[in-house]
Amino acid sequence: MRRSVGLGVYLMYARLARALFSRSGQKQLAAPRPDGPLVWVHIVSAEEVPGVLEVMRRFLAENAGWRCLVTAARAETLAEAEQRAGKGMVTARLPREVCSEVFLDHWKPDMLVWTEGGYRPALLAGVKDRGIPMVMINAHMSPGSYRRWKFMHGLIASVLGRFGWILAQDTNTEGNMRALGVDRDRIEVAGTLREGSAPLPHNEDERRALAAAIGGRPVWLAALTHAGEEEILLEVFRRVRRSFPELLMILVPNNPARGDELAVMVRTAGWSLAQRSKGRGIDARVDVYLADTHGEMGLWYRLAPVSFLGGSLVDYGGHNPYEPTALGSAILHGPYVAGYARAYEALFTAGACVPVHDGDALAQALKRTLVPDRAAELATAAWTVGSEGAEVTDRVLEVLQHFKPEREA
Repeated sequence: MRRSVGLGVYLMYARLARALFSRSGQKQLAAPRPDGPLVWVHIVSAEEVPGVLEVMRRFLAENAGWRCLVTAARAETLAEAEQRAGKGMVTARLPREVCSEVFLDHWKPDMLVWTEGGYRPALLAGVKDRGIPMVMINAHMSPGSYRRWKFMHGLIASVLGRFGWILAQDTNTEGNMRALGVDRDRIEVAGTLREGSAPLPHNEDERRALAAAIGGRPVWLAALTHAGEEEILLEVFRRVRRSFPELLMILVPNNPARGDELAVMVRTAGWSLAQRSKGRGIDARVDVYLADTHGEMGLWYRLAPVSFLGGSLVDYGGHNPYEPTALGSAILHGPYVAGYARAYEALFTAGACVPVHDGDALAQALKRTLVPDRAAELATAAWTVGSEGAEVTDRVLEVLQHFKPEREA
């Protein structure tokens, strides 16, 4: 393994700082370590959370007795992980490097799965020194990151050399990492890990009943909307209704607690409303169906051939686009999708979504997309991207199974 003078200096600093600050690390270890073998996965960005946790759910299902520790350094990433964590998973904030030994002594992981980047040299050195297998998945290194790391070539080469295997998102990342010292036989291009191979659940009896009530009417889903968007979307609906007079709008707020507030807004705009939380169903007189309930997105995406994903006309960061793509719904979205930027970029490159910058552009795009042939074209392209994601997930699982140490559950 490559040794680095830079890494040696870095570790010396970390040891000195640890003596001063190790007590603070204890405060970050409130959760007890679960019994049995433990795989630790560190997630860098919130965008990665759905895809990574899908991999870990499958890993735990295939390895009885194993548990998973999920860490993140950023608050928004940790919050997303806490919300999505499944059975057998525990979440924790990644501590400062000066608390690395305290952290490792507490959790005693049996394997480390690191994602993307955001390297912690002292922490990763400590993991390797304990003989813990290390795998990097969804690795990404932009040209800017590569230029910065070139000035610390010895340090980054030593850090990357500790990983037993690296799965890169693309050939540029592979080339950059090899230029920084990663051996050719320890890195491969697997593609971008993304959610999409596991469709959201739904109640099939409900779907059939609602589909029968809708009949042959065209349907538009405004999904996971936020305050400041609904007024724009209702005006879009008014304009598009002139071309599609039977159009039904299904409105699903990101926060169902806003249902009564939105019901007043819809009625004030002059539309006939049915509110799901009040037990109302759809009939021919209903213009807007307000689905102000939890946990039913799988139902709405299956019913609507065209979806607008909210949190994107206001500066929220967007929502996961792979959920509707897995269920055959074409996607329209606004400009604010930073939370899932790479996902939307992949879909756009594949011709699988339609970005718009404001309500006027959305109205025009919706008119075009409601044409069945166009909606089907977008949905097919989106499904193709999602199926490629499933192949990446399968390859990641193969690698994890290969590097998984044999432990008694």
